[in-house]
Amino acid sequence: MARFFILGIIIFSIASCTTSSSEGDCTSDLCIKQQAYDKVIAVHDEVMPKLSQISDLKGRIEEQMNASVDSITVASWTALMEDLDAADEAMWVWMRQFNSDLEELPLAEVLEYLQEEQKKIDGVADMINGSIAKAEERLK
Repeated sequence: MARFFILGIIIFSIASCTTSSSEGDCTSDLCIKQQAYDKVIAVHDEVMPKLSQISDLKGRIEEQMNASVDSITVASWTALMEDLDAADEAMWVWMRQFNSDLEELPLAEVLEYLQEEQKKIDGVADMINGSIAKAEERLK
């Protein structure tokens, strides 16, 4: 019985934080931390699936490179490939260095960290989206 009571409190706490987060009136440190964390992760979750698109584009570019005899054309395909590789690698680097264990840190420290991570993941998203757009345009 006590387990159900504790489980109920946990679910209520999470639900109230989620409700507050979506309404923008989050007041507890935990809720504020979670809201900032969720914002960073939302960008990650939006662009992470695009890594498979990058892989597909690299395969298509590789085919074009192999079919090209002109060194200028090969160089332009190579530049696109390098952009895609850099975007892909940027995501993996960001994921490796991202620290998600922030619960025990003070609120100000967490918010400062997540603000920097937001800038980084936004940059990664720009790289991914930009390199995909250039590659798709060239492959048309």
